[in-house]
Amino acid sequence: MVKFLRRRTSNADRLDQVVASIEALRAELGEVHGRLADIERSIAALPMRELKELRESTLPTVVSSLRRAITRADLNGYEQLIAWTELREHLDPAAPFMPPLRDWAASPDALRVLVRYVDETRPTLVVECGSGSSSVWLGYSVQRVGGRLVALEHDAGYAERSRRLVAEHGLGDVVDVRLAPLEPWRPEPDAPSQPWYAAAALADLDGIGLVFVDGPPAATGPHARYPAVPSLLARCVPGARFVLDDAARDEERELGERWLAENPSLGFERLTAEKGLDVFTVGGGTRR
Repeated sequence: MVKFLRRRTSNADRLDQVVASIEALRAELGEVHGRLADIERSIAALPMRELKELRESTLPTVVSSLRRAITRADLNGYEQLIAWTELREHLDPAAPFMPPLRDWAASPDALRVLVRYVDETRPTLVVECGSGSSSVWLGYSVQRVGGRLVALEHDAGYAERSRRLVAEHGLGDVVDVRLAPLEPWRPEPDAPSQPWYAAAALADLDGIGLVFVDGPPAATGPHARYPAVPSLLARCVPGARFVLDDAARDEERELGERWLAENPSLGFERLTAEKGLDVFTVGGGTRR
């Protein structure tokens, strides 16, 4: 009975959080619409000739573009809220509060895809390039299937913060936030080098079933995430997936094309997500 009441209270708390998020979104949209009205009133005070030109050509175009942008933002915010709620309900974490997503962290819709892959394939080892909030969400998912997660983090301070976050959720036996400073990496001995996670941090990573490529940051160098496939592919099991976040960016699109050109056996699928999400399957063959 006590367990039932706790779960009921937890669900009520989650519902309150969802309602609060929706109300905040409505308030933001109300402010934007108010600003649009102010702009229209200011334009109405212009001289007749300029006013006619603005009313007949410029203003309708601008207002239409703004409204489309607001609609897209509204729909995306709603989709992220739904994805967050579904993740929370599905994972049913022990902690009352989960770390925030979006902005620098992965978006809820991307985490939902990753959790679905974990449920489907039940990998014994998941590797995350980068660490943070996503390490906790993924940690809960991996814990459910009896696997483990290794999160590679190049920044010592951020690695320590991620470890504390993981420990707060009691996931220390499942999630290994591993400090892996960036060092020169070459695909071939005579090729130009670029920064990548220290080879020593990768030495014991075998039997990988899923790789979430969300690091290193783009600021560390051109095509910063390119080494993920050439350095980890041989350590993966057949059917393993590389999930590339931020795939809406030109640089990620370019490095993804390099992966496909250099590895004809890789399958490929482009998914709809807030920041873009490209999925590469080891031995997958099919490309969509």
